[in-house]
Amino acid sequence: LRLRIAVSGRVLYTPFVARGPRIQDNPNPYEKAAHVVVALEQWARAYQEREQLEYWGGTIVPTAQVQELRASGPLFTEAEEYCYIYFDVRILPGRDPLDIQQEIRSVADRLGIKCEITAYDYHRCYIAEGAESLIEAVKNAHVQLIGSDLTPPAPPFVSMWRDMNAFTAVGIPSICYGPPSRPETHTMGGYSSVSIADLLSVAKVYALTAASICGTAG
Repeated sequence: LRLRIAVSGRVLYTPFVARGPRIQDNPNPYEKAAHVVVALEQWARAYQEREQLEYWGGTIVPTAQVQELRASGPLFTEAEEYCYIYFDVRILPGRDPLDIQQEIRSVADRLGIKCEITAYDYHRCYIAEGAESLIEAVKNAHVQLIGSDLTPPAPPFVSMWRDMNAFTAVGIPSICYGPPSRPETHTMGGYSSVSIADLLSVAKVYALTAASICGTAG
């Protein structure tokens, strides 16, 4: 679920700034938005702790963060100016996005800061159903070719929206299996990389899994 939180106000010519004694009295939308961002970060910490879900495929840990801040237009060109906060929230399967949106609205209401909250993107997530035979085939192929048991995935990999949700939504059994990620050492970006050997091994697992599934189809 992605939300746009619009904090309204006016940016005065700096010599005439009068903030007032309270946050709500400050006309500057960016300074008010800063308080909203801090409150969102506090909400996200509590949300991550309370929403965790353990299931047969691993542990889902939904997270949330502010992704971007934008101005509604060039300075001094609008009668009402906005600071747009773009907030990305990952939610559990079956969770009502409107409930999450209402929680965020309550965060702003407790601050007493006027905000317009708009949901501009939502993708429903699913837990795979009817995929037992596929999972078993992948596990067997992994053991045979890699030589070790298949371990549960790390929480981030089961806590995101995956393309396979589109298949699960229409009843097509779908799972995710891929090569391990490794620290990327050639840049300072903190990215991960995949080795050629791991790609080759995974390709073999895919092929053996396909042969197993096709060979046992009724």
